[in-house]
Amino acid sequence: MQTCPPEFPSALGVLLLLAASSSAQNEGWDHPTCTEGVVSVSPGKHVAMSCNISNTLSRVTVTLFRLRENKTIFQDASQGRFSRGDWQLWVQGGVAQLLIEGVRDSHAGLYMWHLRGRQRNNRYITLEVSEPEGLKGGDSTQLPEPGTLREMQQSPCFTMAPVAGAVNITCSTGGALSGIYLKRLWPQPTDIIYYEDGVMPTVNTLFRDRVNFSGSQDKLTITLQRLQPADTGTYICEGLTETHVFRPPQGTLVLVTGAHRCPEAPPTASALPAALMVVSFLLGLGLGVACVLARTQMKKVCSSRDKDSAACGVYEDMSPSRCHTLSAPPNLYQ
Repeated sequence: MQTCPPEFPSALGVLLLLAASSSAQNEGWDHPTCTEGVVSVSPGKHVAMSCNISNTLSRVTVTLFRLRENKTIFQDASQGRFSRGDWQLWVQGGVAQLLIEGVRDSHAGLYMWHLRGRQRNNRYITLEVSEPEGLKGGDSTQLPEPGTLREMQQSPCFTMAPVAGAVNITCSTGGALSGIYLKRLWPQPTDIIYYEDGVMPTVNTLFRDRVNFSGSQDKLTITLQRLQPADTGTYICEGLTETHVFRPPQGTLVLVTGAHRCPEAPPTASALPAALMVVSFLLGLGLGVACVLARTQMKKVCSSRDKDSAACGVYEDMSPSRCHTLSAPPNLYQ
């Protein structure tokens, strides 16, 4: 049985696949956008904060976090207009707007919006009022921060699979969740799935028909199958309740290797003549090298013997006296 080492996808190939996939439309995702950053206003003024999603809002919850109290202003508000004290909430289609008339110090704080369309999403807007009583001095650092209430775990931290293979990612927490996301952080931030017990999951079109689930939203195993090189990336779970969003300390790095390709079949008979020529050439080259080495060795042996030895060479006395005593050979034909 022949085994082949895995081939890793080239960086260029992965980038091309990612570029092609980035144009795909993710049907069904809410894509929430809200008033960004910190909203500052002077006392007595009016202020508006808003959030909107791509789908229709079914429920909106707005909670105000302050130093020593958390106040839910609107709970599961649906479509329509709602009023409570100085706050007014208007929900129409995919837009929710919170209005405050005559802002006071008691209105300042961190507003958490829990938006429910086809998924659940939490967004945060900070309202600052000039010299608010509840946020003076160092007390402002005590405002609650999202993601600190529960510990969330994700495994494994690294996994590798060949093209067309599958990987499992498990997300778990010690408390109850309202819903859970699987997101890809690298190389391009992408929402992969949203899962909520009793609700049809939302799946990115790039992974449609390639995702399976097992367990509940509090301990969920997500199987990504029929993997492609463009699926390589860092994936992370994101759990949420109506008041908090939190993530595990680390995500999962998924590496998709190339397809297994074994070497091609042995050369056919048509390639044998060329192979024989190559073998003959190599043999001839080897013999030539051997002859040269033998001749070199012989010279070394001869040089070590007596220079007057006949076995090593024939020397002729070319001195002048010898030249004059030379006689011609007798003529046999006379």
